[in-house]
Amino acid sequence: MIGFRFDLNAPHIVVPVRITGAQRVRWVNLILDTGSTSTVIDELVAFRLGYTLESAPTVSVTTVSGTSQASIIVARQIFALGMTVDEFPVLVMPLPAQLRADGLLGLDFFEAS
Repeated sequence: MIGFRFDLNAPHIVVPVRITGAQRVRWVNLILDTGSTSTVIDELVAFRLGYTLESAPTVSVTTVSGTSQASIIVARQIFALGMTVDEFPVLVMPLPAQLRADGLLGLDFFEAS
Protein backbone atom coordinates (compact mmCIF):
# COMPACT_ATOMS: atom_id res chain seq x y z
CA MET A 1 0.00 0.00 0.00
CA ILE A 2 1.28 3.47 -0.84
CA GLY A 3 1.43 6.23 1.73
CA PHE A 4 -1.94 7.86 2.29
CA ARG A 5 -2.70 10.85 4.47
CA PHE A 6 -6.10 11.92 5.68
CA ASP A 7 -7.50 14.75 7.75
CA LEU A 8 -7.86 13.64 11.37
CA ASN A 9 -10.42 16.40 11.92
CA ALA A 10 -12.68 15.38 9.03
CA PRO A 11 -15.85 13.42 9.81
CA HIS A 12 -14.86 10.65 7.34
CA ILE A 13 -11.77 9.21 5.71
CA VAL A 14 -12.26 9.96 2.01
CA VAL A 15 -10.22 7.86 -0.39
CA PRO A 16 -9.62 8.69 -4.08
CA VAL A 17 -10.58 5.60 -6.09
CA ARG A 18 -10.14 4.91 -9.82
CA ILE A 19 -12.93 2.77 -11.24
CA THR A 20 -12.74 1.27 -14.72
CA GLY A 21 -16.32 0.74 -15.79
CA ALA A 22 -18.21 -0.65 -18.75
CA GLN A 23 -17.27 2.26 -21.03
CA ARG A 24 -15.26 4.81 -19.05
CA VAL A 25 -12.70 5.32 -16.30
CA ARG A 26 -13.50 7.74 -13.48
CA TRP A 27 -11.81 8.94 -10.31
CA VAL A 28 -14.32 9.10 -7.48
CA ASN A 29 -14.18 9.88 -3.77
CA LEU A 30 -15.32 7.01 -1.56
CA ILE A 31 -15.60 7.03 2.21
CA LEU A 32 -13.56 4.29 3.86
CA ASP A 33 -16.27 2.45 5.77
CA THR A 34 -15.14 -0.47 7.91
CA GLY A 35 -18.76 -0.99 8.95
CA SER A 36 -19.79 -1.76 5.38
CA THR A 37 -19.25 -5.29 4.14
CA SER A 38 -19.75 -4.14 0.53
CA THR A 39 -18.45 -1.35 -1.66
CA VAL A 40 -21.27 0.95 -2.77
CA ILE A 41 -21.43 3.70 -5.39
CA ASP A 42 -24.16 6.16 -6.22
CA GLU A 43 -26.35 5.53 -9.27
CA LEU A 44 -25.02 8.65 -11.01
CA VAL A 45 -21.46 7.30 -10.78
CA ALA A 46 -22.57 3.99 -12.33
CA PHE A 47 -24.23 5.83 -15.22
CA ARG A 48 -21.08 7.92 -15.76
CA LEU A 49 -19.06 4.70 -15.94
CA GLY A 50 -21.36 3.46 -18.71
CA TYR A 51 -23.56 1.00 -16.81
CA THR A 52 -27.26 0.49 -17.46
CA LEU A 53 -29.05 -0.63 -14.32
CA GLU A 54 -32.35 -1.79 -15.83
CA SER A 55 -31.09 -5.34 -16.42
CA ALA A 56 -28.64 -5.51 -13.49
CA PRO A 57 -29.39 -8.05 -10.76
CA THR A 58 -30.54 -6.63 -7.44
CA VAL A 59 -30.13 -7.53 -3.78
CA SER A 60 -31.74 -6.39 -0.58
CA VAL A 61 -29.32 -4.49 1.66
CA THR A 62 -29.64 -3.38 5.25
CA THR A 63 -28.44 0.15 5.97
CA VAL A 64 -28.56 2.42 8.98
CA SER A 65 -31.86 3.81 7.73
CA GLY A 66 -33.50 0.45 6.92
CA THR A 67 -33.69 -2.04 4.08
CA SER A 68 -33.21 -0.99 0.45
CA GLN A 69 -32.69 -2.53 -2.97
CA ALA A 70 -29.31 -2.21 -4.67
CA SER A 71 -28.22 -3.14 -8.17
CA ILE A 72 -25.04 -5.15 -8.67
CA ILE A 73 -22.51 -4.23 -11.34
CA VAL A 74 -19.05 -5.63 -11.96
CA ALA A 75 -16.35 -2.98 -12.30
CA ARG A 76 -13.60 -4.03 -14.68
CA GLN A 77 -11.04 -2.70 -12.21
CA ILE A 78 -10.85 -0.71 -8.99
CA PHE A 79 -7.67 0.96 -7.77
CA ALA A 80 -7.44 2.44 -4.27
CA LEU A 81 -4.73 2.89 -1.64
CA GLY A 82 -2.13 1.33 -3.95
CA MET A 83 -4.16 -1.86 -4.43
CA THR A 84 -5.90 -3.04 -7.60
CA VAL A 85 -8.79 -5.51 -7.91
CA ASP A 86 -10.11 -6.74 -11.27
CA GLU A 87 -13.70 -7.81 -11.99
CA PHE A 88 -14.98 -6.43 -8.71
CA PRO A 89 -18.71 -6.52 -7.83
CA VAL A 90 -20.07 -3.21 -6.56
CA LEU A 91 -23.48 -2.32 -5.17
CA VAL A 92 -25.26 0.63 -6.77
CA MET A 93 -27.98 2.62 -5.07
CA PRO A 94 -29.04 6.24 -4.58
CA LEU A 95 -27.01 7.81 -1.80
CA PRO A 96 -27.92 10.91 0.21
CA ALA A 97 -26.35 14.21 -0.83
CA GLN A 98 -25.35 14.74 2.81
CA LEU A 99 -22.80 11.94 2.38
CA ARG A 100 -20.66 14.34 0.31
CA ALA A 101 -18.93 11.45 -1.42
CA ASP A 102 -19.56 9.16 -4.38
CA GLY A 103 -19.99 6.06 -2.24
CA LEU A 104 -18.40 3.76 0.31
CA LEU A 105 -15.25 1.65 0.09
CA GLY A 106 -16.21 -1.46 2.02
CA LEU A 107 -14.35 -4.35 3.57
CA ASP A 108 -14.91 -6.52 0.49
CA PHE A 109 -12.31 -4.45 -1.39
CA PHE A 110 -9.62 -5.33 1.15
CA GLU A 111 -10.62 -8.99 1.22
CA ALA A 112 -10.35 -9.15 -2.58
CA SER A 113 -6.99 -7.34 -2.89
